[in-house]
Amino acid sequence: MAALLTLWAGTVSWLELVLARAFVALRYAHAAIHTTTNRVEHRFVAYTAGLAVLCALWLWLVLRLVVLSPSI
Repeated sequence: MAALLTLWAGTVSWLELVLARAFVALRYAHAAIHTTTNRVEHRFVAYTAGLAVLCALWLWLVLRLVVLSPSI
């Protein structure tokens, strides 16, 4: 949804691209841990880091679309 919202806005900044790719990388890390060692502590770290990146992405999108450019 965040990617679609970014595309709808018309421009994609480098920060949005980095945050989206970091989220995907962390989801892959979470899945890799789940399917190999399944150490809950490591999985929790990967999941929490992914959640933090996703929250940062959504907060940046809201800030950019609502606060910084309300003309969209």
